[in-house]
Amino acid sequence: MIDRNSDPDIQQTAINILKEFCNRTKINLAGFDFLVSQNNQPLFLEINYFFGREGLGGSEKFYEMLIAEIRHWLACGKPENGNFQEL
Repeated sequence: MIDRNSDPDIQQTAINILKEFCNRTKINLAGFDFLVSQNNQPLFLEINYFFGREGLGGSEKFYEMLIAEIRHWLACGKPENGNFQEL
């Protein structure tokens, strides 16, 4: 289940952790799952390189984002690496 409304502070913390992780590892295409500990700390559960697209708005939205990033990479020689879908 994707819940975009509950606990926005926890979700933002998870997004911040994820962005830092992706910047350090140079991962720019993956799905991530988080758990939340009893003290409200987001924890990585898994990284998926073959993932569902519901959280991105479906396959059509995913391909729009992918094509935009490919075009940016071809034009600039590097991925933009900042076009995160904020849940």
